[in-house]
Amino acid sequence: LLMRKLRENTHMEAEIKPNGDVEVEGHLVGQLNGFRFTSDTKGETPEAKAANAAAMKSLAGEIEKRAGRLSASANTDFILARDAVIRWQGDPVAKLSAGDDALKPRIILLADEQLTGPARDSVAARLERWIANHIAIVLKPLVEMSGDQTLEGMARGVGFRLIEALGNIDRREIADDIQGLSQD
Repeated sequence: LLMRKLRENTHMEAEIKPNGDVEVEGHLVGQLNGFRFTSDTKGETPEAKAANAAAMKSLAGEIEKRAGRLSASANTDFILARDAVIRWQGDPVAKLSAGDDALKPRIILLADEQLTGPARDSVAARLERWIANHIAIVLKPLVEMSGDQTLEGMARGVGFRLIEALGNIDRREIADDIQGLSQD
């Protein structure tokens, strides 16, 4: 059927299943995870090229819809996995990378070139808002300490080291500094 439609130069229908499977005329051609498409059709055959072209046409609209849904998603639709990947409804959509400030990581979108323009900007903005909110909740003491202008001297130094280590530092490393702090 696929070959006949290709020979007749007929428009081929592509469908994206709820699980991310992408089918062209009932044949599985790949998988859409978040904003990335992985093709199952290998090679340079005319059939593979035609199936991928039909899939790409459908993916453009689907990716735009997903971008809109992600932008309107609740904070509970996102998770930060141990491998620094942000998942939206289970699909990987971004990865965190070190930024200039330990409490403000950079977000690297995991997306194909079909996610462009305003849709890409809205996805990036939503993910940045989510990670800022997530950090503000999970690392609240560190966020407050980083903005505390009343810390001086040794206390400021200890605070800086704690922030840089994201709150996880061996007490022995800062024992002398802690000893030097006043009760206040």
